[in-house]
Amino acid sequence: MLAEKLFSWKLFKLVYQIKRWREYYWRFWSRLYIQRIKPLAIKFCSGTQ
Repeated sequence: MLAEKLFSWKLFKLVYQIKRWREYYWRFWSRLYIQRIKPLAIKFCSGTQ
């Protein structure tokens, strides 16, 4: 019983950490995209036309 509780708690913590990490990862990449890639893409598109 105790081992099962401990295992489920570890699994819950792992899932929670993965969710939080994924959220942080997407926030980081979207910020990088908005700051770096989007202006470059706009500059590139306006330069080719």
